[in-house]
Order: sequence, then C-alpha cells, then structure tokens
Amino acid sequence: MAILASCSTYQSLSATQDIANAIELARDRVFSMPALDYTAKTFVRTKEPQVAFYRLADHFAQYRFTWKIGEKASVSVAGFGDVRKLERAEVFILNRE
Repeated sequence: MAILASCSTYQSLSATQDIANAIELARDRVFSMPALDYTAKTFVRTKEPQVAFYRLADHFAQYRFTWKIGEKASVSVAGFGDVRKLERAEVFILNRE
C-alpha cells in the first residue's frame, strides 16, 4: 500500500487502524456501484488501494483511494471531509482507452 501524506499532519490519523477502516468504507462505496462488473469488484476486494490524503485538521482531509481494475482502468473514491467517515465521498471510474 502506498501512502502519501503531508509532512507535518499524518500523525493524527492513528495511522494503521483509521486508514484500514477508511479503506473498508471506500470498498463498500465501490461495491455499491452497479456499473462495475464482478471482475472489477474482485480487484477492489483483494487488492490494496493507492492511498493519498492531505490532512488539514484532526481527521478533516482531502483524500483519495484508488484501485487499478485492469490494464487501462481504475476506480477511485475521493472526497473532502472526515476521512474516518468518508464525508463527501464520490466514486470515479476511469478508463484510459
């Protein structure tokens, strides 16, 4: 798992557990997408996402969880708010064909 964070603010996410919980919430968001097929959802279920966030205060952050679901496709859950609850999260499916 790759984690990108601002230098001075990563500490407050009690790193491992908060991130693991947020990843599970992000997976739930992806699984609710009818546009993704079984194979894509299997990638999301079994692979670790690329994690990026910029924490602003406490658990308030800009965040993105991205899974590669094929050679030229990915799915991301991104938002701005409490990363522990995935506030304002949206799911994006990117196809680079």
